[in-house]
Amino acid sequence: MAVYLIAFKLTREGADPRPVVEGLKKIGDGGWMYYIPNTIFIHSDESANKLAEKAYKLITQGDYLIVVKVANEHQGWMPQEAWKWLNESKY
Repeated sequence: MAVYLIAFKLTREGADPRPVVEGLKKIGDGGWMYYIPNTIFIHSDESANKLAEKAYKLITQGDYLIVVKVANEHQGWMPQEAWKWLNESKY
């Protein structure tokens, strides 16, 4: 199962990202991790294209969205439990 990073930006002033995040948690095939605003990692066997099709239904025209398959090389600053989740994921 692959890990995907999904990031989005809602362009409408005052738009609430919480429903989008909750919807994105459901489009994967299992686990998810959410520590960075408007950015979520999910497990899925589906392609980036298929996940993007599902995610498009959660945003409106004019919003931004990117779905990226995560490789086994990554770096950054996140809480320890976030790194644990990411490092224990299979690629």
